[in-house]
Amino acid sequence: MITQAGWVLWATAAGAAVWFWLAFARSGPSWRKSTVKTVAVGALALAALAQGAGPLVVLALALGALGDLALSRPGGFVAGLVAFLAGHLVWAAALLRAPQADLAAIPWPVAALLVAFVLAVAARFWRPAGPLRGPVAAYALAIGAMAGCAFSWPMPHVVQGAVLVFLASDLLLAGGLFLLSPDDHRQGPIALAVWPLYWLAQAGLFGALALSNPGASV
Repeated sequence: MITQAGWVLWATAAGAAVWFWLAFARSGPSWRKSTVKTVAVGALALAALAQGAGPLVVLALALGALGDLALSRPGGFVAGLVAFLAGHLVWAAALLRAPQADLAAIPWPVAALLVAFVLAVAARFWRPAGPLRGPVAAYALAIGAMAGCAFSWPMPHVVQGAVLVFLASDLLLAGGLFLLSPDDHRQGPIALAVWPLYWLAQAGLFGALALSNPGASV
């Protein structure tokens, strides 16, 4: 059940997400941009806390907000990458701890596709990532682990959709960072696509875990 404080925080998060997308998605660094971006997911973390969603969900969202703050600041890419990598692992743990999770139930074709996906991503970005190839490869493993834990739930379920949307946002972001020049004309559309995919993925995972397992300690 969503409390009154939870509704206010959800509305704050959604409002900040829309504001960021309309006003800042394609703009340069500024503290106003950083603040709005951080609030868009930070308010979700506070909503999770208010709803008693469980420490793992709260931590995953808080790490996402921290990653958003770091990525929005000059020179903050590595810190943002580490925060999001940790956030993916915490989401994986939250999904796996849910009562309906069963790793043995993952269909083998899905498991094979996830392994192929991780290897393909690591191979594609290995050279373009340069000195960051190690962290990028670790990040690919983290998102693969999160996806695997999502597919341990009975299918179909909103968690699988949310994780696939998360993967899409990560791939678009990585493509813009490592495969395109900063002045490439595709950077603008990528920025406009990444943000709504990312925010809806965070909100979707939170909502799915909270609604599917009310009162659970995940």
